[in-house]
Amino acid sequence: MSCIEYLGAELIDGDLKRLKSYPSLGKDIENSFNIWKNLFSKYQQTTDNQVYHDSNFIYGFEAKIGISCFRRSRQEGARLWYALLKGKGKLFYLPVILFDCREEKDFKKHICLGIFKERVDSFRDGSLCCPDEFKSKR
Repeated sequence: MSCIEYLGAELIDGDLKRLKSYPSLGKDIENSFNIWKNLFSKYQQTTDNQVYHDSNFIYGFEAKIGISCFRRSRQEGARLWYALLKGKGKLFYLPVILFDCREEKDFKKHICLGIFKERVDSFRDGSLCCPDEFKSKR
């Protein structure tokens, strides 16, 4: 499964606004995705921490993102929860939650899981640009 598509940052627009003091963060996420995509295409796996799995096609992962404008490493940078959606012959990468590493005490795993499920559901309900194969059948 070599075709991987980035579905954009619509779900984290509010997070990016909250973290506006890091103007490079949007670009840092895209750069991180491109690095991740190259590694995933080569090895067919990710080193990011899996935090969620629903049915056979939605996986959730937590990644550490460096912040280039302040030269903060991945350890000192942001945390990104993203969904990896398995489609027909294609993978879709969807950023879902973004926060600063200094906010980790406020974004405990159970809180992030709730936000993650809610945002992925809003994506699947068609309120955002969603490939047909992932839309809810409600």
